[in-house]
Amino acid sequence: HDEEEPPLVVSNVYVSDHSKKVLDYMGEHVGDDSFVVSTFTDVEYNRASMCISGTPTAVVNSVVKVVAAALEKVDYSEHSGTHPAIGTGLASQHRNDDDEDDSDDNI
Repeated sequence: HDEEEPPLVVSNVYVSDHSKKVLDYMGEHVGDDSFVVSTFTDVEYNRASMCISGTPTAVVNSVVKVVAAALEKVDYSEHSGTHPAIGTGLASQHRNDDDEDDSDDNI
């Protein structure tokens, strides 16, 4: 019998730092079983985001590693920006399948 494949999800990780070194370091920590869909930097608000996709388990594992990497690199002693900071990293996970529940799950 055929096993049903798990749904693919996308998670956006937002970081309170726009530097290329932080974004590159985060990218080095994405797991082999997920991939980076896109990145975004915003100099004015000193923030960046990385969109990661894969199976739910793969994405969650990558997000944990990516946020830990960001925590290692973000230097708050020199941090500035006017965005509403709620911490170093924030991730939200989105799924697109036949589920009736289209809500987003923050992780």
